[in-house]
Amino acid sequence: MKVVALISGGKDSCYNMLQCVMAGHEIVALANLKPDSKDELDSYMYQTVGHQGVELYAEAMNLPLFRQPTLGVALHSDKHYTPTPEDEVEDLYRLLSDVKEQISDVDAVSVGAVLSDYQRLRVENVCSRLGLVSLAYLWRRDQGELLQEMIDSHIDAMIIKVAALGLDPSKHLGMKIAEIQSHLIKMNEKYGLNICGEGGEYETFTLDCPLFCKSLVIDDYETVIHSNDAIAPVGYMNFTKIRLIDKEIGDIIYVAGQIGLVPGSLSLVSGGIKRQCRLALRHVGRLIKAMDKETLLRNVVQGICYVTNPSYIREARREWERRTNNAIVEYVVVPELPKGAMVEWQIWAHRGNTRFEYEETGCVVGENRVSLKRRWNYDNTVSAIVCNISAVSSVSNPVISDSEGGGHSCESLSESQLHEVFTYALGRLFKGVPPPSCVQSPVAEGSADGSGEPPEITLSPPPVCSLLVFYRVGRAPSSQLVLEVIKKLDEFNVATTIVPVCQLNHPNTFISLCASRHE
Repeated sequence: MKVVALISGGKDSCYNMLQCVMAGHEIVALANLKPDSKDELDSYMYQTVGHQGVELYAEAMNLPLFRQPTLGVALHSDKHYTPTPEDEVEDLYRLLSDVKEQISDVDAVSVGAVLSDYQRLRVENVCSRLGLVSLAYLWRRDQGELLQEMIDSHIDAMIIKVAALGLDPSKHLGMKIAEIQSHLIKMNEKYGLNICGEGGEYETFTLDCPLFCKSLVIDDYETVIHSNDAIAPVGYMNFTKIRLIDKEIGDIIYVAGQIGLVPGSLSLVSGGIKRQCRLALRHVGRLIKAMDKETLLRNVVQGICYVTNPSYIREARREWERRTNNAIVEYVVVPELPKGAMVEWQIWAHRGNTRFEYEETGCVVGENRVSLKRRWNYDNTVSAIVCNISAVSSVSNPVISDSEGGGHSCESLSESQLHEVFTYALGRLFKGVPPPSCVQSPVAEGSADGSGEPPEITLSPPPVCSLLVFYRVGRAPSSQLVLEVIKKLDEFNVATTIVPVCQLNHPNTFISLCASRHE
């Protein structure tokens, strides 16, 4: 459906837009009610603090923005609303009527309602009168899970109003939701504060999200103390200088873990691993396209598929290869996934993936087989590898055993052999990249005639890469040994994450290295 998104600037309205896109809908316009004469209205329906920045959302998303003023007056306060002249709900009716008049094929409205029946029922009343569908994907979600999802989905929102016990304008205004998350959880446990602020405890303003083409920057603001109450002071930020900046998007698109949640109910789809895998991949594809209309699932370079049972790997691989076989993918078995999901996909894509090369290489180290898949672009500015270390039947016939427990124990992999594997894998990742060069410091004064200090010669920083190390618990070398080996990789600058797993793509694979680099 074609959707007009009600936006306040807050995190909820922005995240609900993202959910609409994941459900296959198209955002065609934005709509907002702004205060008529003052910055902050005492309204049960609309967030108005931060209204100075909403105007920039049109350019940030490259969409038309419809705005009308509201006095924020509620004349009809019963739970179930009936049309009442001069009520603030009628301001919304006029706003959406204007949208329908100018965009005749709009079908639905994106609404960031989470907990308020008062708000939801009034929006639904307006939608029913205009023949529109209300899309409220966040409705009645667990607020702790919801806030975590927003953070994981790169909703970059800051606190711009506080009005609750446990929140202080002098401490918490301007904090990002990722920074204040742990404090909100503590205040929920201590005072019952709504973690997503659904009781009016706080308001947010979104500076960036995956749907934005540009980011917002607050250069200056004033702090307004509405109530200097000793127990629960109320204060908000009033933006005085705000601007847009181009996002440094580059050619890389990251999509955080996606599971098979049904849009609307946000419960797992029924039907087992096949249906969960298909729906999760559909979410991945739609998120990629939302961030760049020309980029598709086939542009994925590297992916990680987490499953909770080894038997799911075959089905997950089949579903992936039905859509594309361009990416190098690692399949990892973990004890559990969010919401009890069977499968989760995490990927990164490149806008120029049609110009990528592919190779498979390998070697034998000690009594173990090393197999490696590599992809790199034509200019060699981007590269990715998946490297597996597996026990083999015999050194003379280095074929990975098909039986669990076959081959030699991985404990025979010494520190020096593990170092050899890491050097081999990262060497392939950085194949064709010039080594660090000598850098000469400025010549000291007087050195030209030999009387000054000689110039200092240093090496340029080693190349940087990100490395995920999956190791099979009970069969792989200890994580401590892995860390010790990585510390000795002086020729590389490696940002490492080590993850214990139940099993990898093959029963006899006990370590997997997933690495990437890009300039």
